[in-house]
Amino acid sequence: ENRSLEVISGPNMAGKSSYSRQVALIVILGHMGSFVPAKYARIPVFSSILTRCTVRNDSGSIEDNLSSFYMEMQDIARITKSLTPSSLVIVDEIGRSTSDADGEAIAWSVAEHLLSAKAFSVFITHYEIFHQMPSCYPRCLHRAFPVCAAQADCHRLQDSRAASGRNSEAAGQYGIDLAQSIGYPEEIIQGARLLSKLVLQNKSQASSQQASSADQSLRLKMQAYDQLEVLSLLSSKSRLSEADLRSELSRIQDDLKKLMTTCG
Repeated sequence: ENRSLEVISGPNMAGKSSYSRQVALIVILGHMGSFVPAKYARIPVFSSILTRCTVRNDSGSIEDNLSSFYMEMQDIARITKSLTPSSLVIVDEIGRSTSDADGEAIAWSVAEHLLSAKAFSVFITHYEIFHQMPSCYPRCLHRAFPVCAAQADCHRLQDSRAASGRNSEAAGQYGIDLAQSIGYPEEIIQGARLLSKLVLQNKSQASSQQASSADQSLRLKMQAYDQLEVLSLLSSKSRLSEADLRSELSRIQDDLKKLMTTCG
């Protein structure tokens, strides 16, 4: 009730787009005074429904002479110009047709803008960075469709923490599973699965190396701090000559230089 932004994630064909359209249709039915498919519903009065959803010519058409990314940005620009606190906003995947860095940055910034406008919004995304948004913004709720094969709860929204406890390899190959179900040649599927595993392994190794580098940096910092404490203690007790103190200080400076080089 106090959360204006609902972030939805999950695999392809899990029901994300169907859920967002369902929200919009229920709001329209409620405003018409019609029955809605729910045991109980409390629907606010909205002044407008603003959408960025996949359409027939989403990839751009010859007649429009527009790329899919341009069309996405055009839709978002239209939403931001018409946005009010009483608007219902449906955003179904943005930033897909550009680089990952730009796509994540644009999607996150748009989500922040919707939060600041206090308009109730359903925001669908594949970007993993949005798992962190509820911890940054209490008015954001993140829910996800779980990654699974044939269980009955595959099309039921769950709290993101419950849905995230899946095998990362399986979670990363739902697109390949979809390609296989559509009828892609088996050699393409096998090649894609192999490449997917290699990419995941490389990412895992890179993360491990970063963690190892961070641990080494922390150890060097602690060593330098301990050495400075010992040097300060010895200096206060006057147990070292000025020349010895200079020598020890020079050694500690060398260690700090090595630390800075290690940290990049």
